[in-house]
Amino acid sequence: MALLTVAELEARYGSVDETKAEAHIDDVSAEVVDYVTILDTDADDLISPEDWDDETVPAAIKGVVARVVNRALTNPLARTGEQLGDHNWQAPMAASGGTLGPKDRRIIRRAVGRLGVSTVGLTGYLPVEPRISDEDDLVL
Repeated sequence: MALLTVAELEARYGSVDETKAEAHIDDVSAEVVDYVTILDTDADDLISPEDWDDETVPAAIKGVVARVVNRALTNPLARTGEQLGDHNWQAPMAASGGTLGPKDRRIIRRAVGRLGVSTVGLTGYLPVEPRISDEDDLVL
């Protein structure tokens, strides 16, 4: 199931090779659907990406698919650096090529309402014994 059309991709980034774009859109859409399915751990509020159609796909997810497909089309070898004479630079490998990066995953989680919750156990002690004042208020 494609979460984006070639026309929507071209509206954002200009003309593209339609055959390659469709293949990348299918690949990235499958990756997004798989990721959303993994996020679906709430039995009371199920997410069903298979029920999405052109009108019900969240706009943020269409944006992520478009960005990832554009990265795959413009940088198919996932190059992250450049050198020109003595000057060179290299970007982090976090989100290059046609795969979802950490920022893309965060946007998807937000779009489907799965922000993630975690707990942290804290233990500690009071360095001084608490005492009670005349007004029965705790004073440290």
